[in-house]
Amino acid sequence: MEMEGSHNVLVEASPRFAPEHSDPKQGRWIFIYSIRIENQSEGPIRILVRHWEIVDSDGDKNIIDDEGVVGCQPRLDPGESFEYESFCALPTAWGTMEGHYMAEDRYGQPMHVPIPRMHLHP
Repeated sequence: MEMEGSHNVLVEASPRFAPEHSDPKQGRWIFIYSIRIENQSEGPIRILVRHWEIVDSDGDKNIIDDEGVVGCQPRLDPGESFEYESFCALPTAWGTMEGHYMAEDRYGQPMHVPIPRMHLHP
């Protein structure tokens, strides 16, 4: 598990290979990852946008920018956490995945919250 914090927001990221969903003969490796976001700040925050940079072992980079996480924009009061699982498909057996969330604090001020690098491998 990897952890990173910024603006008193802690992000834990933990990937695992999903052989039951993968098909290496077809060039498809699936990784399921768990994310936990904990608000350790003095006020509420809202996660607005996620940014992922996924790099496979060939060096090809896939950038994903999208609203919220798993279809929502969670609001976290101080001390609250939000957990979710999602997946990543790679055309190679290993790669990396990292990024950041754009959030806002209780005053509507933007916050850049890093997501630690995950090493994806069977």
